Order: sequence, then structure tokens, then C-alpha cells
Amino acid sequence: MSLADQLQQLYARFGQLPGITIELQKELVAIAVHNKGGKATVFLQGAQVAEYTPAGERPVLWLGEENRYLDGTPLRGGIPVCWPWFGDLQRNPEAVKAQFSSDSPHGFVRKAMWQLDEVECLSDAETRLRLSLPQTALTANQCPPCDLQLELVVGSSLSCQLVMINRSDGDINLSAALHTYLAVSDVRDIAVEGLGDCAYIDTLKEWSTETQQGSIEVAGETDRIYLDCPQTITLKDPTWQRQLTLTSTGSQTTVVWNPWTEKAKRLSDFADDDYLSMMCLETANALEDCVTLSPGSAHTLGVTLAAETIAETIKAR
Repeated sequence: MSLADQLQQLYARFGQLPGITIELQKELVAIAVHNKGGKATVFLQGAQVAEYTPAGERPVLWLGEENRYLDGTPLRGGIPVCWPWFGDLQRNPEAVKAQFSSDSPHGFVRKAMWQLDEVECLSDAETRLRLSLPQTALTANQCPPCDLQLELVVGSSLSCQLVMINRSDGDINLSAALHTYLAVSDVRDIAVEGLGDCAYIDTLKEWSTETQQGSIEVAGETDRIYLDCPQTITLKDPTWQRQLTLTSTGSQTTVVWNPWTEKAKRLSDFADDDYLSMMCLETANALEDCVTLSPGSAHTLGVTLAAETIAETIKAR
């Protein structure tokens, strides 16, 4: 289907709904949602939420200005969907590695074209969207038959629920993540709370196991997988007098990532100083928290993002 036909079809189905706009940003089709609770932009490629801003607030999600909006190239920022494996496939459990064969990091669905199935205005301050991955994308990537859906609720908070259902006759083993890029005033001044005393795998120290002491403060490249995590973690940003709360479901692992100075120079679609304005807190099913779906069974990986004002002052670096 051509871009023109796709836009026409989407506009015919959803373009007249309150607060819904169908957009074309270079080569990518997006759905813009605006209600009294907030606004969001969702791209059909990868079912990727690229923007979320509560009404009257700063953006919650970070999106890089270096993005080229090209077909087949995931956007740097927002909430990429990583599925049916997370990260380097060869670093996944044996059951996941045996299920799939690819060199592509973070799976294939973040590059695939999803379809918008439903938009519902729940109220004047809340809108629900449901997207799904066509079976043709699964077949093309030699993935067993399954249903994959992303349900979003946009309002004063943002809810993202990734629902996977096994439609095959055998078990499916997979890992996944909602790779959330959060916007921050300066990553050197923020603190992540809620993961104190959790064990984590430090991928920058030969995948050694460490234990978190207190809150997380970033002073260099950070790439960690936290284990047996609580449901709720927070990011405090005293410069913006803001606290972001992430409430996860169906997940026991959280990935904490910032590329810092040297890696930032090597990343695609990423400016050299972009690392200062973003922090990734990723709701995941990683390592031994991977998912085994028996025939007909389902799993939901979800996160809800909410922002609130706090009265805190920045401490000297």
C-alpha cells in the first residue's frame, strides 16, 4: 500500500475523531493524540510512542533531533518496542537463542509496520489506541504464530501495555522491553530511586553482578540490568522540580542506560551532547526474567508513566 493510500485509509477511519490527527513526517506515518489530559505522537513503524506531554507540563519522553524519519530506521527516543528478544540475541538465555536467528539488536518489531486497529475517546481527557503487528511481519521474520498488540492510554498519565499471545502448537521463549527514553534537565543532576539493594548485572564490567547502594546517580556510561525489581521506580529531577514515576507490570527486570560521552559519538541519530538530556529506564523481560508462552497463553508487559511537581533544589556537582 502506498503512503498516500495508507494516509487516506487512516483518515477515513480515524481522522474525524476528537483530538486525532493523521500525520506524515518524511517517510513515516504518525498518529497525533491531543486531549485535556495530555498529548502524544505514535508512529506506525514499530508502534513507537515518540512524544508524550501531560497538559501544561514539559515533555516526559526524550526524542532526538538527529532522527531522519526514514522507512526501516527506528527512531532514537520515545518508547521503542523490543521484541521477541532484547539487546544482543547472543546474550539471551539459551531457550531464547534457540528460538530465533538474527544479528539485529532488540528484535525486529521496532522496524516493522504495525496497524492501527482502534481509537476510543474514553473521556475528554483520556484516549485509548490499540495497534497490532500483522502476521506477515511475523512470517517474514520466521517467528512462530502469535498475536502482538500494543494498547496505549493517553491522558494525565501514559499507559503502554504490550500483549503477546502464543497461537502456535509449541512453547515460545522470548525476551522483551519497553525501551523508555525519559527527558531530563541534565542527567548529571537526576536521581533514580526505588532500586536500592537490588542486584544488577553491569554489562560494562564483564557482566559482573553488583548490588545497588541507595539511589542511582549518573556520572559516566551506564548499562545495567536490575534484577527482581519493585513495581514502581522514580526519577527525581530537581532542576525541573519534577518527579517521574514508572509503574511496571509483567516485569521483574529494569534496564538503566545512558551512553555518556564516548559512546554518544558512535551512536546513529544521536548528537554528541544528547546524552545529557536523556535517561533510559526500561521495563523489561530480560535474562532469567524471559517469558515462556505455552500454546494459547498470554503475557502482558506494561508501564505507566506519570509526572508530578516536587520542591527540591539542585545540589552542587
